[in-house]
Amino acid sequence: KITVGAQGMRRPVPVGDSNSPGLTGVSPWLQVPPAMRLSWGLLLLVAALSGMAAARCPTPCVCDNLRSHVLCRHGNLTAIPSTIPQLTKKLDLQGNSFTVIP
Repeated sequence: KITVGAQGMRRPVPVGDSNSPGLTGVSPWLQVPPAMRLSWGLLLLVAALSGMAAARCPTPCVCDNLRSHVLCRHGNLTAIPSTIPQLTKKLDLQGNSFTVIP
């Protein structure tokens, strides 16, 4: 709904409240449509989780967080990395130079 003000300028008026210039006493975040809030929330969650997982992935390994795999193939490792993510289902250490495996 659009109204014309005293100077002839058009301004939007919130639906259901023709006297108020906008929502008052409501957080700006709550004025964002729910679908957009959900999208932003999911984006922030994914960013936070991927940052945490990437920080724990040992060098020179590659971590596949979706399948919970850690690939440390042919990395010239002499010891098993100490920072392997806890939820790892598959750890591939093929092609390294281990002398002792604890």
